[in-house]
Amino acid sequence: MATTLETTTIFGPPLGAAGVRVREVVGSQQLRQPNIGVLALFSPLQRGPSDVPVTVTSREQYDQIFGDPQDVRWHLYPDGSQMGPDAIDGFFTMAGQSGTLIVTRLGLDGKGKRASLSLKNRQGREVLRLSAGNEGRWGGYEAHIPWSTLIVSTARTFTIYAPGVERNEFIGAKISFSSDTGKEYDVVSNTASNDRGETIFTISSQYDLIADGIDGPVTLSGLASYSSKYTLAGTVAFPLMTAVTGTVAINGTVVTGTGTRFSEQLEIGDNIYYQGEARSVESISSNTTLTIGATFTNDGITGASLEKDNLILTGVGTTFTDLIPGNTIYAEVDNKTYSRKIASIVSPTQLQLESGFPVEVSAGSQASVDNFWVEAVVGSETSYGTELTVGSSIIDPNRSSDSVSVVEIDKPNQRFKIDQKFSKDFTASQITKQNQKVKLDLIQKAGTGLSVEVGLGLKKPETHFSLFLYFNGKRVMQIADASLDPTDDDFVESLINDSNIAYRSEGKNYYTWIECENLWNGIYTTASTNDIRPSNGAGKTLLVTERRIYTVGEFDYSKVINAPLYPNPYKYARNSVRIRAAAAPVLLEGSISSTGVQVFGTNTNFTSVFRKGDYLYDPNSDTIRPIRRIVDDEELILETMFAVDLPAETKASKAGYLQVDQGVNLTEQAAIGDRFIVAYRESFVGGYDGDLGSILPFHYTKFFNVDKDLLGRAIYGKGYGLVRIICPGIHDTTIQSQGGNYAAQTACEYRIEFPPHINSVAVAEAFITSELGKNSFFSAAFPSYGYISSPLSRGKRFISINGDIAGLESAVASLREGWHHPAAGLDAALSRIEQLPIEISPPEQATLNNAGIQPILKLLGRTVIYGAEVPATDPMFTLLHVRRMQSNYARVLLEAITLQRSLFKPNSPSLSAGLYMVLNEYFQSEYRKGALNNYLPYSQAVQINFPTPNTATTQQSSRDTLVALATTDLIASIIYCPTGILKNFFINLGPDSVTSSFASL
Repeated sequence: MATTLETTTIFGPPLGAAGVRVREVVGSQQLRQPNIGVLALFSPLQRGPSDVPVTVTSREQYDQIFGDPQDVRWHLYPDGSQMGPDAIDGFFTMAGQSGTLIVTRLGLDGKGKRASLSLKNRQGREVLRLSAGNEGRWGGYEAHIPWSTLIVSTARTFTIYAPGVERNEFIGAKISFSSDTGKEYDVVSNTASNDRGETIFTISSQYDLIADGIDGPVTLSGLASYSSKYTLAGTVAFPLMTAVTGTVAINGTVVTGTGTRFSEQLEIGDNIYYQGEARSVESISSNTTLTIGATFTNDGITGASLEKDNLILTGVGTTFTDLIPGNTIYAEVDNKTYSRKIASIVSPTQLQLESGFPVEVSAGSQASVDNFWVEAVVGSETSYGTELTVGSSIIDPNRSSDSVSVVEIDKPNQRFKIDQKFSKDFTASQITKQNQKVKLDLIQKAGTGLSVEVGLGLKKPETHFSLFLYFNGKRVMQIADASLDPTDDDFVESLINDSNIAYRSEGKNYYTWIECENLWNGIYTTASTNDIRPSNGAGKTLLVTERRIYTVGEFDYSKVINAPLYPNPYKYARNSVRIRAAAAPVLLEGSISSTGVQVFGTNTNFTSVFRKGDYLYDPNSDTIRPIRRIVDDEELILETMFAVDLPAETKASKAGYLQVDQGVNLTEQAAIGDRFIVAYRESFVGGYDGDLGSILPFHYTKFFNVDKDLLGRAIYGKGYGLVRIICPGIHDTTIQSQGGNYAAQTACEYRIEFPPHINSVAVAEAFITSELGKNSFFSAAFPSYGYISSPLSRGKRFISINGDIAGLESAVASLREGWHHPAAGLDAALSRIEQLPIEISPPEQATLNNAGIQPILKLLGRTVIYGAEVPATDPMFTLLHVRRMQSNYARVLLEAITLQRSLFKPNSPSLSAGLYMVLNEYFQSEYRKGALNNYLPYSQAVQINFPTPNTATTQQSSRDTLVALATTDLIASIIYCPTGILKNFFINLGPDSVTSSFASL
């Protein structure tokens, strides 16, 4: 059993018996030796938890959380713009298995987005959401902005309506203009969308949009006004309820009518009212018989009159026939506006609503509807007839929404009709048109990011589903059998979320790969007619041949090649075949109708979509028919007619197909009406790192706030001892100054960097003495940058060398079990650094050493650290190893559990004796390994004193000292002499004076 400081163990006979006893005074408990060689690094990274310090103890663990386990180069920024990953490479290369790295990936402005993917069930409803474990493009960044009207352009920029876009989110996106310029444009930067939803995109400097014909908009002549609503002629009334025709007898739940029309006026689920009570209609047998869900309070009634919810709006002096179903009608009651959709027009004075107003609209009220007409200001000369055409795009004068399209021009009345409302009303405004449209496509490189393949359960294919997760094309997670049922042991949320936790901090889980959210809250069923399991692709077989299944299933046909197809998973759960070719369904432009085998189109494009033998899909009957001949864009002939002629305004499609290998006969496994599934790798989309181009000092300095101290909370109690801090590639004085202040308050160390443009020792000295300022808790090496062989391409790569330095220091400290042996001299070689940007002469070395800067030199073909000083303000700590030993001791003693256990124990001489023995044993071990000056005996190298009444060195009286010792404070004084280091080796060499005696020989 572990003992505490005040306990003792007695060996010998029991109390009361005579004999000799040995009492073992506890004090042999050792202070835990720290985990030597810990480095805290702050930097933007491509992957990993944001704004939380995460401890990793190996390169493998780092790659699992922050990199790619299959490619150690993946985490590097190809353009070298962020140097944190390079420093991490250097640290692990130099430290080997010795170092511990505390990685903090900067969350920047907090606007990063996690890539995600919502999986649908086999009926097309979203049931499972998968999100990347953290923000960034690493999970998948594909994004699109569909055709949007160009608001304004310059030579290198253009503005469109694109709400929700973050700064530089679309870097690298391909730009397409509606007027083909014959050139390819890429986005090099973009603004965040403003309050109006407008975003400015910038292209490369070698292009000129104006010269390429991308300009506008064009201002129309005259002025115009617009109101989003217009008041209808006449007045309206809407009672909440209306009478049911005839009278009824009520007996329990059966209602029998006389002169009633239940089948015509009521539907199942409607409410009927009697004496203020409402009951729901459960069934309707005829015009005179129905049943209700519960009896009325007054039962057994005859000759009663019923009411129902009203849906009819009645007008006086109105012309409702000018309206069309689908319009929205508005009524104002008590200064509050209510709106409802129009279901049908009954007459000029009556219309039926899709649902009734929630309040009564009294007779004599006015109503209004949406307005789609833009009117010229009276007296303003316009030329809409010549300046506009149907299809022209009009830019919102309020600049608060996307453009609208002209659908009709009324030249005599100087007005035009638009396809949708403007964002707000406007008066006497100039109107601008722009027929130029833009779309942007940010396409992810194939085989990168996260993707998931969902199939049937491996052991339970009839009731479960499988899930395989890939990163950069390599499998990183496998769930053999999962369910959407929370009561199932294989519940998908538990299987995924509990199995890939990268880090836990203060009650929050940070995920390695993905986080899963179940969206299904209904009954878990897996029948073919109602299978709620997710899939990558599913559909209904409309026609099956030996090698093809024809379908209009909604999934990405471009990604299914070589994917497994399950033609009939409900009959043959384990039967799958590989897809070798596929064609996606195509939604036709315009609409169609049919008479027999003839199909007629309105505004259709038959010749560009169909070929003989293709199949036309009718959504009304959910069937397809083969095409015999295409007459023109608006007429084609079918091989066989549909069972029922297609009505006008039918929106039809060309059927798609999935094709398998020769030798496979799909007709043996599937039939028309069967449901199939496809398991292919479906990619996550929408990831965003945050704006790497606008990194602010605050993104770093928030971690150097001692009051919040995220790093301090992460390392406290872990036994790390001294923790060094680096921010690779950062030479901002605000960040480095606050980093040094933080280190001074927490017994850590901050290693600074000199700006890369500093190419002389004199300027480097001035930077640290005058611009940044010295700090005893700084360490510094010059130059701070060097060249390595690029891991990504031929040639050199410019990096911060602080990671390499820190890794070498960790290796040396781990080997020596302490910080008393500096990593400096000919053996302190930075093996990766092949070239330095500056050569330092011996006199310049002296300048750097005197300034507390470690020179980085090329000596004997090696790049070495050739100094061990600190830019200290306190002469006691000018040597690096002394400052490090002091900080290390401070943190070890600060966090020592053995010392903390003494708190709140009786302040007695035995407690002091035990504490003395603990401290003494710790410093004896430091003395034995050479951390303390071995030229001195231990008693002189270390002095540990506890004040007592006889040795108190205060001016208090003996009684005062006793009172102090009896209360709350116990003060120990530890004075130690650290080992020295050999900085200069002097050899006195010369001939002895006796040499002159031999001069004559």
